[in-house]
Parts: sequence; C-alpha cells; structure tokens
Amino acid sequence: MADYYGDLVFVNSDGMCFGEIYASDVANTITIALSGQVNKVQVTSFAVNGVSNNATPDHTNDHITITKAGMYLATVSISASSAGGTAYVAGFAIYKNNGATEFANCHAHRNLSGGGGDAGSISISGMIDLAAADTIEVWCWNETNTNNIVIGDITLSLLQIGGT
Repeated sequence: MADYYGDLVFVNSDGMCFGEIYASDVANTITIALSGQVNKVQVTSFAVNGVSNNATPDHTNDHITITKAGMYLATVSISASSAGGTAYVAGFAIYKNNGATEFANCHAHRNLSGGGGDAGSISISGMIDLAAADTIEVWCWNETNTNNIVIGDITLSLLQIGGT
C-alpha cells in the first residue's frame, strides 16, 4: 500500500466548492421595521470576500453563489448587540435564493438586553443540500419588538462535503 503526503489543492473547476464572506468590527445596524420571523431582514453587514473555489463570494450582495450541486457544511459566526430600547429575542437563520427557503437546521436565537451595549455571540452550523446557482444568505429578525440589531462581526462559510 502506498502512502501519500502533502496538500491537496483544487483550482478552477476541479474539486469541491467552498467560499466565505465576512466582516470584522463593522457595527452595522440592521433596521427592524416589524417584529417576527415573517418580517425577516437580510443581514447586509458583509465587507470582505474570503477564500473560494467553485463558488462566488459576493459581499456587495451579501451572499455566496454555489456553482456545483451537493451537500455543504454551512457555518455562521455572529457577534450581535442591542441597539437600545427594551430586551428582545433576536433570530438568525441561513436562507437560500434571496430569502425564499430557510434551512430549519441552520437557525438560532439570542436574548439581548435593552439599553444598548449588550453583545452576544451566535453560532449556526448544519449540513444543507444545494443546487448549482443557489445563493446563500443570512437573515435576521426581532421576535419581540422593533429594536434594531447591530452586527459587530459576521462570517458565512460554505464547504462542499459531498455530492447530492
């Protein structure tokens, strides 16, 4: 049996897809007009396109476009804070295709106290089935009231783990 050592590198259309977009220390306020998940708002805080292969990170449109169908590990890391007012429950989820479909296994909530300045970390991860040309975004909402949500840091990463 032969042993092989070294790094495996995929370039151009070869290999599995991966991609990321992120923002650090942005203090970007997401305006909440109405409460509840039905009134979700896309997180538009992304500022940098990260590494990618066979995916198109697009921080200006706050999504990643997939070029190959398959199963993906999706992860989101968020630092969010209260914009003031009273305490509330902030919700976050991964959606595809401009908010058309939520991945129920990629959904999280965080209680934030009122008065501004309360910051919390939110982590989301799950395996999702994607088709070629799907766009993946992060959406948020306020379950309790219409207080805005302030995003300090956020990273959305996708890594293809297999075929469909």
